Amino acid sequence: MRIKRLRSARTLALAPDATAASGILLLLLGVAATGCRSADPVPVVPQQTERTAVPDGINDSFLNPETDAEDYVKRWEIESREVYASRDAIVAALQLEPGSRVADIGTGTGLFLEPLAESVGKDGKVFATDISMSFLEHVRNRIRENDWTQVQPILAGMHTTALLQDSIDVAFTCDVYHHFEYHEDMLRSIHSALRPGGR
Repeated sequence: MRIKRLRSARTLALAPDATAASGILLLLLGVAATGCRSADPVPVVPQQTERTAVPDGINDSFLNPETDAEDYVKRWEIESREVYASRDAIVAALQLEPGSRVADIGTGTGLFLEPLAESVGKDGKVFATDISMSFLEHVRNRIRENDWTQVQPILAGMHTTALLQDSIDVAFTCDVYHHFEYHEDMLRSIHSALRPGGR
């Protein structure tokens, strides 16, 4: 697996989850704290002009305002799905500390939100980002039902996570990378959001 170096001394690393035997990837992004970063809170401006070679229409169903998130809950949040069954172990592998700020990039139906919210505690923050308004509305309902005051839903775009610069300690995404239609911009956006020493 290749490690992509950006235009600074910091790097992004792609690491598979040790518990997933079926090729499901856990994306961990790491950076080394070398030098200062801009305090500008504006998300990174898109730079990638050509679409990544992913299947046409791969995200159409998610972008459809008529999409029913409950249909995806029935498909994704079942014990026979390895990611769902291993969700607690996957989050435990992140070794999050209370008070940490983590981004769940491509949160989908929010199946990782409970273990993430519990790990960072009420003093931490979980940014649940997604391109789907339907998924985010479902996530908002989950937040209200569970009183997750530390969870904030964020509408992302095709080129950006919409996370502010230097806003997170950990960037997490699972089974999502192949949906990035402009992967260079998305990785640039994630890298920008990480605080010095983040991962």
